[in-house]
Amino acid sequence: MSVKYKKLENNVIVDIALFADDADGQALAQERGYVLASDDDEVSYTAVNMTLTEVRHHRDLKLAASDYTQLADITDSMLPGTKSEWATYRQKLRDITDNIDLSNIDWPEEPRG
Repeated sequence: MSVKYKKLENNVIVDIALFADDADGQALAQERGYVLASDDDEVSYTAVNMTLTEVRHHRDLKLAASDYTQLADITDSMLPGTKSEWATYRQKLRDITDNIDLSNIDWPEEPRG
């Protein structure tokens, strides 16, 4: 099991990471400058003119945070259609760098189901 942590810069969430749900995970998170995050915390993607590398990094974080939605034991308990909503969301994340305008990034909205 893992726990969600966030990294803040000037009171803005700049990174979300998962660490092991134990004392070692907590120590590593704190060592790297992370604090415990709530389920509603999300990275702020409003930075102006992100580099393509930064976009890919944030995209990869969002993909990693939603990996669980494609696991068989999780998807079996989802409402009908929810797995496909997550799959569509994840594909939009993968496609985000295609023909991208770095000054106006249109991040897909995470499904609620």
